[in-house]
Amino acid sequence: MKNLIQTLGTILFWITWPALFVYFKIGRRTRLFVICDREILVVRSWYGDGNYIYPGGGLHRREDPTEGALRELYEETGLSLSSSQLTLLFEDTVSAPQKISYKCVAFGVRLDKKPPNVRPRGEIAEVSWKPIAQIKGNSGAGPLLERALEAWEKQGESVKI
Repeated sequence: MKNLIQTLGTILFWITWPALFVYFKIGRRTRLFVICDREILVVRSWYGDGNYIYPGGGLHRREDPTEGALRELYEETGLSLSSSQLTLLFEDTVSAPQKISYKCVAFGVRLDKKPPNVRPRGEIAEVSWKPIAQIKGNSGAGPLLERALEAWEKQGESVKI
């Protein structure tokens, strides 16, 4: 059943791709890099190409990017953090693996221990902790992670891989 839903989501994604292209161009989106030990929190949506991405999504009109990132994190994983825990990593136009570019506000947070209440919610089919080195080598999610790690380094924080 899970594979059927993922397959239908992939088909729906590609059918609606032209509309998504326009949608991504007109709004801002967030991404949140949650790291614990040498792992990073990733999600996989039932709607899409089946690749892992980072929690986040579209900002509502006039929504503060920090609050939007926290809202999306909670909606997708059930994980609740505070704005004081987040570090702004960058705000720029980025490209998704499907060749869609969008305005992105990226935040990072490092946790001392993995929270027990992380689980898929809403449009998310899977929430998982993956080794940073594994995701860094992923052609889809890797470039955005590289950019986030570079931003952390510029702020004087080292992320162990």
